[in-house]
Amino acid sequence: MARIEGGIVVGAGVDVVFGYVADQRNEPQYNPRMVRAEKITDGPVGPGTRFRSAVAFMGRPAEMLIEFTEYDRPTRLSSSTTMRQGDTSGTLTFEPVAAGTLMRWSWQVRPKGAARLLGPALTRMGARQEQAIWASMKRHLEAREAGRPVTRDADDRPGDSGAGSLAGQGWPGKVLLAASVAGLPLVLLALRRLGRRGGLLVEAGCGALFARDMTMTVTGTPARLRALPRFLLFAEAAVSGLATFTGLWAWVWRPFAAAPASQRRHRGQAAGCRAAATHPAVTAPRGQAVARVATIAAAMTFALHTAREAIYLSPGHGRR
Repeated sequence: MARIEGGIVVGAGVDVVFGYVADQRNEPQYNPRMVRAEKITDGPVGPGTRFRSAVAFMGRPAEMLIEFTEYDRPTRLSSSTTMRQGDTSGTLTFEPVAAGTLMRWSWQVRPKGAARLLGPALTRMGARQEQAIWASMKRHLEAREAGRPVTRDADDRPGDSGAGSLAGQGWPGKVLLAASVAGLPLVLLALRRLGRRGGLLVEAGCGALFARDMTMTVTGTPARLRALPRFLLFAEAAVSGLATFTGLWAWVWRPFAAAPASQRRHRGQAAGCRAAATHPAVTAPRGQAVARVATIAAAMTFALHTAREAIYLSPGHGRR
């Protein structure tokens, strides 16, 4: 289970903010991922009210059912959300402050299926998305209350890669892009000079990128990207996955099995190591071929990541 918490100050009264947020039919106005929302219970919005909504998920609508489990206007709103990819429950609180209303959120997310493997990466991505959604709500509601047109800030759109907020902001963006460019030669240097330790570093880097790419994919980012950035995201996910899984053999198991017996502390481990070091799977050409595939896949991963970062750091961030 993942927990997502945060808060934001909205320049409007507590009752106004509560009423706007409590009516889920307003969410498509400020959440680009929400493609539709409808109230499916009779009567005014209150305890037990249910909404049927759909969000963009991996390029297609994902149905969700939202039910208000607590409705204490205008200070507290609790709900539970059920969808095929996971369940969410939690509470929004509303507190009057000098600048308007302090709205806080606390959600418990229970992923289902393959999404459970993403763990902390899903939590970080979810936290960024939640902050972006409520920042967009703040702009819409404040503009409505002031009677002015809504201006959309692209950096606050849900599903951002995490790099887009640096676009056009001088040296931070250049440093991030330079670090990405340096990834490719560093991979080759680590594998040639650091041996198994270098392999472990490369494995960790590829695994982190694979987890990040999969998190972006399952949270609907591809649906908001243009054709080239979307292709690069899918390509990086595939290649980083290949590098991660072949790297487990080439840089984790293979060096371990081939290590000298003298490096083991216990005799039982030493005997097992001697047997493994002469095992055909370690010394056969097949093992060397897997290592070459892992190296090529790792190099391609960082090359693709460099291209993606260059797009995300450009105006528009590669979005439609």
